[in-house]
Amino acid sequence: MKRMDPGMLRETLSWVLLTESGADWTIADHIAREFEPRCHGAVDLLTSDETTLETLLRAKEHFKTLRMEGETAEDRRLGAHLYAAAIAAALVSMGERISRQRDDSLRRAFKRMSADRALPSPLRDLAQKALERLDSPSK
Repeated sequence: MKRMDPGMLRETLSWVLLTESGADWTIADHIAREFEPRCHGAVDLLTSDETTLETLLRAKEHFKTLRMEGETAEDRRLGAHLYAAAIAAALVSMGERISRQRDDSLRRAFKRMSADRALPSPLRDLAQKALERLDSPSK
């Protein structure tokens, strides 16, 4: 049997090595790098000032799919948080609402995110800012 040249795997699997988070974040980080190859993963994509509205819309739809069709409960929970984070990012950084969900539904999602200690602090902070933005009189 012919051996594969390990050098061929470097580019293909380099995204695995770049993942900042644990194994449960691998798919989310891979999705993020599909949209923005220069980002370090999902947290970076969702908290960067350089992420465009178009990218957030695409990320929201893909994370929604993970939320609905994730292989494990952890995948689906992560998908739900990242789906909400994409909505929060557009609201906080661009003042744009990219969801038809009611304010009460968004509030619950953002509160769950901000309280989930398993999430990286930049995402919890983003959720808190989104809550403040949602509750501000000027919206």
